[in-house]
Amino acid sequence: TGIDAFALTAIPLFILTGDVLVRTGLSRKFLDVAEALTCFTKGGFGSATVLVCGMFAAISGSDAAGAAAVGRMTIARLVEAGYPRPYACALVAAGACTGILIPPSIAYIIIGLVLGVSASTLFLAALIPGLCILFAILITNLVVNRIYAYEGGGNLTFREWLANLGRSLKSGWYAFIVPGIIFYGIFSGRLTPTEAGATAVVVTILMGFLL
Repeated sequence: TGIDAFALTAIPLFILTGDVLVRTGLSRKFLDVAEALTCFTKGGFGSATVLVCGMFAAISGSDAAGAAAVGRMTIARLVEAGYPRPYACALVAAGACTGILIPPSIAYIIIGLVLGVSASTLFLAALIPGLCILFAILITNLVVNRIYAYEGGGNLTFREWLANLGRSLKSGWYAFIVPGIIFYGIFSGRLTPTEAGATAVVVTILMGFLL
């Protein structure tokens, strides 16, 4: 009886959205954009890994699901780039832990249900701390990479960086429709977390078939 609540339906829906993104290959678009954003600096791919963890946190709401999805795409490439495997795994795990804060957080859905607090209110309260933690991990990786020189790069001019980012956004902008639906729907009050999760699942499946 305690778990017979409509709001809890949002949990498998958000996890399913993340899984569909991986299975359809749309998750690669997030990684491409994140890599294009960070390729101007040394340790660019490590930074991209942290950013894409944050992107998945904004979709699946689960740190475990985010770690599994991002780890499949990035750990082998991090090792090839020169990162020790334990550090690569720790980087993914740390980045994925932002899934408990960055909306839509599964933990906050449960907390809101138990305490009788609006999930959207909790999401709004957790957004800034979640982003602060994400950028703290990002900066830590940049500092560690500069000390140990795991990964090179960072030789692009501003024009080259901008052109690379433009190409990535042009080829993968549509993948960002999914987190856009979730954020806009919940924070505008037009959708409940459950409705936002259901909409995101349908849109992701349609994009997987059509694109």
